[in-house]
Amino acid sequence: MKKLITFGDSWVWGIGAGYEKGQSRDEYMKLFQNKSYTDKSFRRLLAHEYGLENKNFSSGGSSNQRQFRIASEFFIKNKDRLSDDMVVLWGLTSVYRTELFDVKSEEFISIFMPDNIPGIELFSKIYTTKYFDEVVETYRLYYQIELFNSLFKGLGIKNYWFNVFNEHQFPKVPDNMLFGGRSLLSLLIDTDLKDSSYHKSEWDDVDWKITKAKDTGLVNPHSGHPTQAGHLKIFEYLRDELGEDLG
Repeated sequence: MKKLITFGDSWVWGIGAGYEKGQSRDEYMKLFQNKSYTDKSFRRLLAHEYGLENKNFSSGGSSNQRQFRIASEFFIKNKDRLSDDMVVLWGLTSVYRTELFDVKSEEFISIFMPDNIPGIELFSKIYTTKYFDEVVETYRLYYQIELFNSLFKGLGIKNYWFNVFNEHQFPKVPDNMLFGGRSLLSLLIDTDLKDSSYHKSEWDDVDWKITKAKDTGLVNPHSGHPTQAGHLKIFEYLRDELGEDLG
């Protein structure tokens, strides 16, 4: 069976896809205890439409760094079992995220910039103030994309990128960047690139893009993630862009 390999953050994972109009914040939060709602996510809709096996690596709160690390591990460890019956679909998230290895828990932890979580707040403040630059991080992201493009080309695997909620200003838009670099959020609210601002992806973010999306009912009012209707529209956009390659 042909495989759809997906990378990205909570939008790709499908958080919010089970939201129903009128739900309270508490009712909505209970959805996180049940992963079955991700069947309504655009990645699952694509897999069902084209009879694909969806191997998903996206996760809520994930950074681009986390996704590149996971992808590196997967494709190196499985290099002898890879085939050209794979299509990689990769969502690029905010550069205002990263991850660090916690020696105490022996796990990688996600860091938002800035982040007010106890134990991380001070580090995040110092890192954001002294060691982070949006333009530099965007360029680093671009070169990682081109590196993986070379890898996938060498493996004979088709791969596509898309911006989730930001139009990243890369030195050059990669040929396999979907929608000409236009983000899923901009598609949902039908705005042009020139009208875009950087959305940092915080739950309580009130920038005009996410506010407009909430007004249309395409993202939920509690966390700003796409609703079932939002996922359906994203699925339709992706189907129109990639139908021949997925079928």
